[in-house]
Amino acid sequence: MLREIVLFKEKRPLYLAIFAAVVLWLMDSVIDFYFVYDKQFTDLLFLSPPPHEVWMRLVAAMILVGSGIFTSSLIDKLESVQEEADWERHFLLNVIDSLKHPFYVVDPSTHEVLKANEAALKSLPLNGQKCYEVTHGQSEPCQAPYHDCPVETAVNTRDSYTTHHLHFDKEGQTRFIEVRANPIEDLDGNVSAVAVNMVDITDVNRVKQALEISSDYSMFYMDLLTHDFRNKLQSCLLLTEMMEENTDNSQITKACEGTLDQLKEMSDMISKLSLTKSLGQSPIRETSLTGAIDWSIEQIQREFDDVRIISDFEDREVTILADEHLKYLIYNLMENAAEHNPKPIKRIWITLKRKESGWELSIADDGPGIDDTRKAELLNPERRFGGVGVHQAQHIAKKYGASIEICNRVRGLPGKGSEFKVFFPFEPETKKPPANIFLSL
Repeated sequence: MLREIVLFKEKRPLYLAIFAAVVLWLMDSVIDFYFVYDKQFTDLLFLSPPPHEVWMRLVAAMILVGSGIFTSSLIDKLESVQEEADWERHFLLNVIDSLKHPFYVVDPSTHEVLKANEAALKSLPLNGQKCYEVTHGQSEPCQAPYHDCPVETAVNTRDSYTTHHLHFDKEGQTRFIEVRANPIEDLDGNVSAVAVNMVDITDVNRVKQALEISSDYSMFYMDLLTHDFRNKLQSCLLLTEMMEENTDNSQITKACEGTLDQLKEMSDMISKLSLTKSLGQSPIRETSLTGAIDWSIEQIQREFDDVRIISDFEDREVTILADEHLKYLIYNLMENAAEHNPKPIKRIWITLKRKESGWELSIADDGPGIDDTRKAELLNPERRFGGVGVHQAQHIAKKYGASIEICNRVRGLPGKGSEFKVFFPFEPETKKPPANIFLSL
């Protein structure tokens, strides 16, 4: 029943036009009967009306029916356009309300809030009509140097603008807000409104401040370790060497030798830590992987006379995305292989192979090996089993998106030596558009 009512409503102009044509035919017949012709009414109505009267009535009826058809079609199109506009408006409002951050539209000439989404209604004290009343609780627009007005800046620059403000929520609590203003132009190209999106970064800002404080403390302790502690350590080394040279007591001499060894190990650890002091600040760029391997081999052979290195590279010119600390990553793993090998002649095998998605660097040795339990613990960032070399290498690799894996040099035989595999992924390739996107006709 409802469908029939709607259908009648949509076609009402056509039905009215048909009804008007019938009434016009009837009225013309009545006029002809009383004032023009001396015939029966039924003859004038439909049995035998004069030919010219028939043509006049038909033309008038066709005009009326045609007008009705045109009007009905026009109304149908207007209603379809109206339905589409209502759907788009409803969809746009749903999109705006789906934003979890406050969003509102401001009139740039008056600073009045024209429209706000649900998030803005929930989080902002919308008890005023101006944006500065809503967000700051003040009676005048924002002004530098305390808070620059993003609405005015977006209008003047005709471009999006981002700034940071301190706002008050409904509970009166201060929140650190990132405000993003985007100008909205009308058909004439004039900025008629400004869309404002606000992101609460209070927690992010607190985390950032905590990280900055932690970074400052880390740099402070690093400077303290590499400068003050190192100076004290050098003094201890000199005093211990003087004591060793000026004593005839064998026990004191032996104690001095052990102390010197420990002090030198501490000095080496401090030197390693100072090498990666700038790890977080150094930029990532194209770096020669083979060059870093060659440098590390040269350093190891200079420091260890009993080390024999066998290398096998698939390519002598390999570059990856890294920085100047890449050589320390490789050197630390090679040094670890040499230091923990008790054999009189220590062998280290270095291979570089190209894999499907990156380069695999293998550093293997013929030392005592590492049992499976210790393999997992050795790369655990929460625990450190003496020394800093492996952990430092892992930190450097993490910056490059690389990974380190520890396995047996000989599968199934952990006592035959260990193997450290470092995988460096390829740089993601940007897909290029086709050279010719036009088709010949």
